[in-house]
Amino acid sequence: MTQLLKLTSKIILVSLVSAYLMSCTGGNVSSSFGSSSAGSLVDNIPDGMSSGIADPSQMYVGVDSTINDIAHVHTEGVFGTNCAIDPASSLQDVRCIVDIPEAEIYNHGLALKYNVPSGMCRYLRTSTYWFYNHEVGTGPTSIVINRTLTDGVLTASSCRFNGGMVNVACNTDPEVLIDPQGPTITCRYNYSGSGGKNGCLGDYTLTVNTTTIVTTPFSSTSSTSTSALSWGKSVSEIIGGAGKYGWPVSKDGYPIPVVYPAHLGIFNQSYTIPAPILSILNNTNLEIANFSTPAMNTHDGYVSASTSNLPYAVDPIDDLNGTAVEPGSDSYQYECLDQADEILHRIKVYVREWDTYQDYYDYITTKGTTEIPDRRVGSEGGTCVGLDGPCNDYIDFDDIAALFVSYTTNPPAAPFPDVNMSRRRAYFPQLTPK
Repeated sequence: MTQLLKLTSKIILVSLVSAYLMSCTGGNVSSSFGSSSAGSLVDNIPDGMSSGIADPSQMYVGVDSTINDIAHVHTEGVFGTNCAIDPASSLQDVRCIVDIPEAEIYNHGLALKYNVPSGMCRYLRTSTYWFYNHEVGTGPTSIVINRTLTDGVLTASSCRFNGGMVNVACNTDPEVLIDPQGPTITCRYNYSGSGGKNGCLGDYTLTVNTTTIVTTPFSSTSSTSTSALSWGKSVSEIIGGAGKYGWPVSKDGYPIPVVYPAHLGIFNQSYTIPAPILSILNNTNLEIANFSTPAMNTHDGYVSASTSNLPYAVDPIDDLNGTAVEPGSDSYQYECLDQADEILHRIKVYVREWDTYQDYYDYITTKGTTEIPDRRVGSEGGTCVGLDGPCNDYIDFDDIAALFVSYTTNPPAAPFPDVNMSRRRAYFPQLTPK
């Protein structure tokens, strides 16, 4: 996987998402066990549970019930159907849901079990879920700085960007901040100097044309220097999701598909993602729970006219100058391939966390007919049972989308930085590892 070629009325502070992540529990993880007319549900596993483990003669994806014993796996929209494909069927493209209470994800992580029977596929190609945890973009491909230094002090300057032939003021490009005196150049996607990460990618050529004037005695000289430089080589530090936990990556840091020979069968293999309680300081299941509601997450490109219904951090579409950004992966994916690399079958898995056990219990015991959105708004003692704290203890992408009401992706406007540039950075979760 390679990177594509260059590639609500106030400023939303960068810390807003992180503040929200912590406010879910007031800084402490609270318990929000639900209740129903059946009485206490704690440790009461309802009938209708399904690990998704099917007949070994089928291709399937489920969960390891020794790790995730409270979960229900099913094809999307069909509660009682395993996440499975029969070898006799043709060209199946299946979406599956793993329903699981939020504390079960946070404290246990996730263990997926997958199976491919002998003779069904020549190869099995697997991909995992990942997103951009920090703001990402590709810096300008070239910068020309023209400057005049009089007795060591900058007295005139102009710049050109991306091969342009017209000189403009040096801070008229939204992606870089330039001080011609140094000169010093800072990419606006690089927050490594302020405790963040460097999300600026790509290579660039820097040309500095300098006229040096000395007034006493008067002299004037000119010089030119050209350097081949890099904004950043890898996204490894700015990605989040399951793809950052031991999954193979490309030289650029992107999680890549893994292909296994499958003609002899791959039986009941496990893929485990560690519990967020062990890996992330924030109270969130974003590292594992990849399910999102398309209507809540629909957004346009910041400059381009492209539209996506994936979470913004999964598909930023473009950067501040309109350069395409390679999308993340919104699913755990299993593809059955033939000898010519054609896709015969595909299973995409989405993990949906439930904010209260009561809602999950009702969903399971009614076999999916009582479905409450997995984003429960309210406080314990109010809309759910508990002593204190919110019903929703660990956030997912729908919670982030609800925080902003809607994504505003108007392009930035001079002078920089403006409200749109600050807002875009806040759309990335910025989770902090332990």
